[in-house]
This record gives sequence, structure tokens and C-alpha cells, in this order.
Amino acid sequence: MRSSRIPFVLLLGLGLVGLSSFLVSQTQEAGDLLDQNQAGVVAIVIYGADKQEIAKGTGFAVAEDVIATAYHVIGRAVEAEALTFKGKKMKVEGFLAVNKPLDIALIKIKGKVQPLSLGNSDELAAGGRVFAIGSNETGAIGISEGTIR
Repeated sequence: MRSSRIPFVLLLGLGLVGLSSFLVSQTQEAGDLLDQNQAGVVAIVIYGADKQEIAKGTGFAVAEDVIATAYHVIGRAVEAEALTFKGKKMKVEGFLAVNKPLDIALIKIKGKVQPLSLGNSDELAAGGRVFAIGSNETGAIGISEGTIR
């Protein structure tokens, strides 16, 4: 009985070492992508008529002063501001374009953000790795990664 445990423990140990090295390489790649692109992503804070915060979301720069975001995030705004990863606040000046069925809004900000380069969704395939950069509930910009199914 004891001798059958040794190979199991050995395999488990080797599996954990292999898994940890795989996760470290993913974390490094994700960290590099975040470093390269976080300047083009903003947290958006939405305020209602009473100046109370009513929503938070994320947007990304398509031009120095134009942010793409979800319409459901910004649609009820009386006022809004965008926050960079460094914490710089910029006033949202208004809507440039809206497509409610696609849940997309382009907003103009008072300030400049580094525009992101956009990829081609035709190049995506099942099994491919994808990364999403956005803001969390505290407004900090972070990255998540996944696999296309």
C-alpha cells in the first residue's frame, strides 16, 4: 500500500510544478499586455440627478478624446467622469454616437487618452487565448484571460 502512494505523490508534485510554471508564463504575458495597453482603458463613473454615483463601467479609447463603452453603463448619466489607470479624472462632455440594440456608445472626454489598436475578430478561433482589460468595482484597471470556445 505504501509503495503505491509514492508514485501518486510524485505525479501530483510534478503536476503542480508543471501547472505553476504554466500559470507563471500566463501571468507574465497578461502583465505585459496590461502594461502595454492600460493607458488606453478608463474606468467610467456615472452620476444621477442628485450627484450620487449610480453606475460604474469601463471604456477604451478609439481616439485621443473618444471612448467606446457599453450604452447600458452610460445611458442614464446626468454626469460622468473617466478615470485613467493613474487616477487622472476627466469629465465626459457628451455622447458622440449611440447604438442601443448593440449596447455601444461613443463618448467625448475632456482630456487625452492613448487610443488602443483594434484587432480583427475574423482571426479568432476556438481554443485561442483572449485577454480582457477593464476596471473592477474599485475602479482599478486589471486584466483577465480566457480561451475561446
